[in-house]
Amino acid sequence: MKNLNFLNSKESSISFIVTFFKIFGLAPFEVVFSKSVPQIFLRSSTQNRIYTFLLSIPCVALLVRIVMNFSTITPKLVLRKLVTINLSWISTVILWYYCFNHQKIIRILNDLLDLEQDLVNQFNRSVSRRESRNYEIASFISEVVLMILQVIPFIFEAVASDDWWAVVMVTSGFIINIFMLQHTILVHFINKRLNFTNELLLSLIKNDNCSDLIFVKSATHNELILRTIILLKQHQRKLLVIFKDLSDFFEWPILLTIIIFCIRLILYSYKFAKRVIFFSHKIPLISFICEPATMVKEIFIIVIFTNQMTQITSETKKTGEVIFEVMDAYSTHGGIQSQLKQFSIEVLHRKIPDSIFGLFKINGGLVTAITASVITYLVILIQFNYNLDIVDA
Repeated sequence: MKNLNFLNSKESSISFIVTFFKIFGLAPFEVVFSKSVPQIFLRSSTQNRIYTFLLSIPCVALLVRIVMNFSTITPKLVLRKLVTINLSWISTVILWYYCFNHQKIIRILNDLLDLEQDLVNQFNRSVSRRESRNYEIASFISEVVLMILQVIPFIFEAVASDDWWAVVMVTSGFIINIFMLQHTILVHFINKRLNFTNELLLSLIKNDNCSDLIFVKSATHNELILRTIILLKQHQRKLLVIFKDLSDFFEWPILLTIIIFCIRLILYSYKFAKRVIFFSHKIPLISFICEPATMVKEIFIIVIFTNQMTQITSETKKTGEVIFEVMDAYSTHGGIQSQLKQFSIEVLHRKIPDSIFGLFKINGGLVTAITASVITYLVILIQFNYNLDIVDA
């Protein structure tokens, strides 16, 4: 009952997370707490969709303003303005994408909530409850704090100079970062459930944690094990179907986001490297703090993004290993052996989405490739001494 109360609590971390993303236009829906059954679900909200659309208007205005005045931009500002153009149009595309595809993301999130409810109904336990009341918040709080600390100096500088377009630019970049964070926390949510499935499967060998299962209380031990395996197989199948839907939804916005991350990394790396090499005595304190912090933040976001995606593959492989351990433990029971063989075949032949349109895989190799690309372009720019301040005609 405690688990059910947790899922129905208006102070649950799910409510907090939805509210957090709603502020940045990435949650065009509302949380509903059912009165008839102890369950939480999401539904479409016209008010929130309008807010998401309105949030995109300053980004569109910034984009139009820069494009219209691009011919008058001095050469030293070309790179910065190109980055601003990319930030404004990508953040606009992301916000509009949520407006017009809100039903799809709502369905995916409701499937995740239903799956968590199934854990409670079938196994009398909840990943959220086991980890702690607000583990979802703790899982991404460090990234949120880093992003906020990184943008605060830029906002203060923009407000002090009365440049509100700079505030819009910072907000556009923040929306893109929050978008990556949302994808990461959802994949983390799935990872925790895959890990929990593996732990439940492994517990069948130790014969522990089975006494509080809700189903078939009068069943024999082997019947209980067989029923548990069937449910765990269904549970993991649902999880990976949800993950595939999630990957399809985020695929091309993630591609655009990774591109802008690379561009920003190259720009900030070059600006900072050139100032350190040629103008170390003239580096403003805010630049000395903000530019390295920006580079660290960009890399940090990509690292945790690829790490969560890699863990999906690792947990799936771990399932196969656990299955064979359980098969050894119940080698004399034909029914259990048959279900485990079917389970192992499913795991073996299941394709995990781990790339963006087949262009590159999302794993540690992506971080290495991005780092290598940034270093390559950094060396080229320094070698040709491209001047951000003065460019010869």
